[in-house]
Amino acid sequence: MPTVSRSFDLRIVKYLAGRRRGFQPPRLDDLIDQLWTNATTIGERHWPPVADLEEGMSCLYVNSVKRRRRSPNISDGRIVEVVSYIYGNRPEQITPNFREVSSTIDTPALTDANGNRREIVHSYRIGVIGHSLVVESVKGAGGSAGLAVALTQLFRQWAEPELPTIQLVDVMSQNLRRQIDAGGGVDRIVARLIHESADQSKVGSYLMSQLKENVRGAGVLVASIESVNGPLNADDAIRFWEECQDDNALDSVTLHLKDGQKVDRIGRFRERRRFDIQVTRASRVAVNEIEEAIWNYLDELRNPDESGWRIIDDDGRPVHGVEVLGDGHG
Repeated sequence: MPTVSRSFDLRIVKYLAGRRRGFQPPRLDDLIDQLWTNATTIGERHWPPVADLEEGMSCLYVNSVKRRRRSPNISDGRIVEVVSYIYGNRPEQITPNFREVSSTIDTPALTDANGNRREIVHSYRIGVIGHSLVVESVKGAGGSAGLAVALTQLFRQWAEPELPTIQLVDVMSQNLRRQIDAGGGVDRIVARLIHESADQSKVGSYLMSQLKENVRGAGVLVASIESVNGPLNADDAIRFWEECQDDNALDSVTLHLKDGQKVDRIGRFRERRRFDIQVTRASRVAVNEIEEAIWNYLDELRNPDESGWRIIDDDGRPVHGVEVLGDGHG
């Protein structure tokens, strides 16, 4: 079967409590449980409120919540399916007639066979454990900023009325070797060479001199080293990459990992995984594979390796990771 690549980002929940004394941040999975118990319909789990909807509004609702149970008495995380859409969005449409010189493009309303209004939606899943969540990245779904706003409002309505505003924060791993191993190894190294430098490397200087003789206005050369039989040697790639950080002849060096991630800054590697997900015969992504990928990623983040190193603890708090303010995308 064909596959599609899906990205999953680790985020930490932060509360803008200000100077509120004694505030104890609640677990996100507890808030999700309260929301699901108290808001029993899609309309109740919808933001903005259904009564306030206007054409063009960005909307989001919680569609389902699943638990994974490892024993009869211990629950271990949640997977929440989220649906987002633009209310009243009408995509451009045509009636194909390939004999015409040009087609007429219009934006009629979408309806079902009974004339009921339909909406174009984007569904995605988030894995929740304690104070962490893993978010499936889907284009057009509205980004993490919209998710944070909606969750804040829904939790205030159905769980904690005085809850501070939620922010979803990126986590940066501090272990390059672990990041490379998790990403399937180094697939390609790309270096941008600068020709005007007081301390040029011999390779950079030679290549730039050849380029300048043949290409007018050339100032930067991009060199790429790619793997042929399996990943590049990780130790050599790391050593080369670290040495290049101090080379004034280089503008940048980037390690491209097998799973599509890029490493281009020392000490800050955004916690993200990519997985290939099968597409079913009905041309839909295999949701069960997405859910399994989320569970596996949460386990990877929490389970210590032989040295005791892990990104988050069992409560979803960063251990060997650095929190940074999210960009609101992804």
